[in-house]
Amino acid sequence: MTAHGLQKMTHRLGGGGLAGGAEEFRHDGFRGGRLTAVAAGAGQTGGGLLLATGLLTPLGVAATPAS
Repeated sequence: MTAHGLQKMTHRLGGGGLAGGAEEFRHDGFRGGRLTAVAAGAGQTGGGLLLATGLLTPLGVAATPAS
C-alpha cells in the first residue's frame, strides 16, 4: 500500500506522479484531481507505513483507502 501511495504522488517505483494520479481520478469521474491524488496518496503511504510497522493499526486501517 505504501508503494502504491508513493506511485500516486511521485515518479518513484514507476508512478505517474501527481499529474498521473490526478488524471487517474479525473478519468474515474472525480473532481479536483490533484487534491484527490494528494489525499489518497498520503493516506495510502501513511496508512501502509503504520500497518507495516504495527503502530496504531486501527488508524492505519482507517487511513488506507480501499482502492
